[in-house]
Amino acid sequence: MEAAIQLITASELTVTMLPTALIKSTLASNPLPIAFSETGLKAFQETAFIAAYVGQLQACR
Repeated sequence: MEAAIQLITASELTVTMLPTALIKSTLASNPLPIAFSETGLKAFQETAFIAAYVGQLQACR
């Protein structure tokens, strides 16, 4: 993932690192509105899905 980000030349790309503690605390106060199994995504996509969810919540603050 890091290599792909480094290859992107768009100057408007913003990368935000989400510490594990932030992900856990955000999920504790704002649980996923649906069960991950109901999303239709594969199990290996769960981490990325959760990171995107938490990232969106953090961006709204």
